[in-house]
Amino acid sequence: MKSLPSRRYALAVLAAGTLLSGPAFALDGNAFLAALGQRYEASGGKLTAGEVTVDGSTIIAKSARLEMTSPQSPSVVLSLGDVTFENVEDLGNGGYRVAHMTMPELIFSQDKTAFNLKDVKTDGMEIPPMGNDWTSTTIFYDKTTTGPMTISMDGKTILSVAGSQAAMKRTDGGRGMFFDFTVDGMHMEPATFADPASLPTIKALGIETIDAKAALSGQWDAESGVFTLNRYDIDAANIGTLKMEFAMTGYTGALHKTVQDTQKAMRDNPDQQAGAQAAGLAMLGIAQQINIGNILLRFEDAGITGRTLDYFGKSQGVSGEQFAGAIKGMVPMMLAQQGIQDPDNRLSTAVGNFLEKPKNISIAFKPSQPTPVMSLVGTISASPASILSLPGLSITAND
Repeated sequence: MKSLPSRRYALAVLAAGTLLSGPAFALDGNAFLAALGQRYEASGGKLTAGEVTVDGSTIIAKSARLEMTSPQSPSVVLSLGDVTFENVEDLGNGGYRVAHMTMPELIFSQDKTAFNLKDVKTDGMEIPPMGNDWTSTTIFYDKTTTGPMTISMDGKTILSVAGSQAAMKRTDGGRGMFFDFTVDGMHMEPATFADPASLPTIKALGIETIDAKAALSGQWDAESGVFTLNRYDIDAANIGTLKMEFAMTGYTGALHKTVQDTQKAMRDNPDQQAGAQAAGLAMLGIAQQINIGNILLRFEDAGITGRTLDYFGKSQGVSGEQFAGAIKGMVPMMLAQQGIQDPDNRLSTAVGNFLEKPKNISIAFKPSQPTPVMSLVGTISASPASILSLPGLSITAND
């Protein structure tokens, strides 16, 4: 008889567990879709579905659509099909964690342009709980992969992509995030959509087909406002590689939220012109808080420069080397005609060296300390002729 209280306690615990796992605490598919949609609203998106079904921890948004709007531009409607979210966990307060998301096909068609993307898969998706900070409009994910993509116009394929991979994760402590994005198997055939008159030029330059890949990576500390683009490379076979690096300070999470609020106010303003003017003034104030740490633009040649010199030289009755020599002599004169100062002939020398033996050419801006954007703009506006004399600016070739 003394064991009855313990038995009753055990039964009570069992009953509580049964209730907690019952329908009253089941996932709400519509609430999940609404929470996901709120993240897209910050950038002018509206996510809808014809039907939302729930089976345990799996949610399916059937006939889903994402409509993107922007001021003074027609809306873009993306047909997402049936999107499946597996192992969905409700974090409370509008937050969710999703183990896997699959989207068989994404379709967009407007006028004569069509876009098609297949096999979108995301692992480790996190939708943070709603709040007033920058994370409330962000979707994090461990990995997203896509299959083939095509963009066509008038029934002709303009660009095709074999696949891509991306990640956007929180940094340690949740202060910011780091991102990574790669695109493989980009393919274009300019001759299929170019003006027939340009076909001889396309053939002479060896760009009847263009095969390329791209990679981008960086990180952002939302508390300190330091944003760094470590890598942005576009590598085209037999053409060259365009590289970019960039760093800025002052772009905090609070400032990011201000930018989004400004964009939303512009979209919601029925008077688009007045909305654009107000947004422009607000952006000027935002720009005053941002500083440039460094900028690098670099081109590494893989044959396109030589072919271009040969082609245009031939049209002038000279060789590519002779044509390059003529351009070298013209650069100082062109700068003088525009009144642009070229201290130490840095631009003329770099262009000349590159044309003589095309390997690489770089333009870098690396001041001794971060420079306010508005100060930089003001300096250039006040004295355009001295742009090449900016402290921290360098132009090099074949290094």
